[in-house]
Amino acid sequence: MGLADRLDEVGKEVFNRVLLTAAGQPTASEHLGHQEFVLTYKSFEPIGPSCLPTAG
Repeated sequence: MGLADRLDEVGKEVFNRVLLTAAGQPTASEHLGHQEFVLTYKSFEPIGPSCLPTAG
């Protein structure tokens, strides 16, 4: 099995897991009782009008 074949297989596994989660199947973290929701572990600057350059 070549690298491209393995990459395609892993991609399908990830896609199927996303579909199952979207359909309501609990994730491994939820099975362990975790309820927190974190987008990133690193801090980030908020985006929006206040961080855009001002005209003139």
